[in-house]
Amino acid sequence: MHNICTFRCIASALLLPPDLLALLERLVRMAGKTGLNLRQSYVRVGKLALIKHQRYAHARQFKRANKALCRLKTYLGRTIRDIDRQIAGDARLDTLFKWPLYQAATVLEQRQRQRGRKIYSLHAHEVECIGKGKAHMPSEFGVKVSVATTLKTKAWSRSAPVRSRSRLSPCHD
Repeated sequence: MHNICTFRCIASALLLPPDLLALLERLVRMAGKTGLNLRQSYVRVGKLALIKHQRYAHARQFKRANKALCRLKTYLGRTIRDIDRQIAGDARLDTLFKWPLYQAATVLEQRQRQRGRKIYSLHAHEVECIGKGKAHMPSEFGVKVSVATTLKTKAWSRSAPVRSRSRLSPCHD
């Protein structure tokens, strides 16, 4: 006999436009440490674009906010292409930049209502969107796991291994 409990682990760090700037800064910092000379770092103007985006969104001027966000995405895309050009043919730099460039390219390409895998958090890549179907909170972000223990032992007395992690379809909001 097994007692199966289902938990939701809620994530607090979700992907927002500040994470676009964090991706840009991370790539520029890694390029500087490895000795790559970028054409332009875009960190200073990226910060200004992010500030404009936040100001326009707060003032409910969403067309202007989206224009500033598009400019920030342009800076990230230029940095990705510049790094790709410079690391072509170098296996050491290719392995070093593989995961950050993959994250940046995925975040740059993902759309609001796309099907399939999306990156919701840079710090915890396993975070998914869990649809709840409630009016006050239609979805939450995290990982839904199932823990199986025997009935004789108390579930709260010891840590049980995670038996399965359910694969949920991501939200399309």
